[in-house]
Amino acid sequence: MGKIAVAGGSSGLGRTTVDALNAAKTHDYVVLSRKATGPETRAVDYSDIDALTSLLESEQVDTVISMLPIDNDESGQAQMNLIEAAEKSTSTKRFLPSEFGMVYKRDDTRRRKHSCRHHPLYRRSKNYTVALLDIPNWKRRYAIVANRMTLNEAVKLAEEVKGVKFDVKYFSVEQMKSDENDLTPSMKKAVPQEMHGGMKTMLTLSGIGMATGSNDIQGIDDLVVEFPGIKPVTVRDVWEAWK
Repeated sequence: MGKIAVAGGSSGLGRTTVDALNAAKTHDYVVLSRKATGPETRAVDYSDIDALTSLLESEQVDTVISMLPIDNDESGQAQMNLIEAAEKSTSTKRFLPSEFGMVYKRDDTRRRKHSCRHHPLYRRSKNYTVALLDIPNWKRRYAIVANRMTLNEAVKLAEEVKGVKFDVKYFSVEQMKSDENDLTPSMKKAVPQEMHGGMKTMLTLSGIGMATGSNDIQGIDDLVVEFPGIKPVTVRDVWEAWK
């Protein structure tokens, strides 16, 4: 089995992936982090592509899993630099980027065997990520689709599980493009005031994507089908946990 490097594996989603690797005990791995926090961690400078390349080669890393949180230009550039380092590394054959959710139209056409995962429940995806490592030849994209339903169907299911009737307000694509949509009262209470604008923008983009079909993932190899032994989290599971 090839050696794995998990970028951003010290915390968050990256840590859950490392935990899954530990549980599986099928792959050797190292964690790439800006600070060395343990024996398996390698401190890296994501701005130094040559140093990243040397590290991947010295560790004989076959596959890079990026779990870097892409939330600003700096973190986005960090992943781009890591991709370039993996491209230059003589030992690295596969790269799993930190890309989630919708199908992006512009693909990176590098020779490296990149693959993207599309899924909404990130923490449960760790088991599929580790299982994917055992597939020798990757497709460009994989999906994790536990359910495929409309938002109306999801709301109806939530009402059924919780035994309540929700007050549903609809916004058209035109209204969302005109910034006429709003946050729910509970979200306004839960999210700090200074974050309302950013959250509203994110929901606007997500809503438009759903309405126009960008988030309707079809025609992509589904890891739920590929690995039937792994139980995915369904929409009902989420509502039951909320109950």
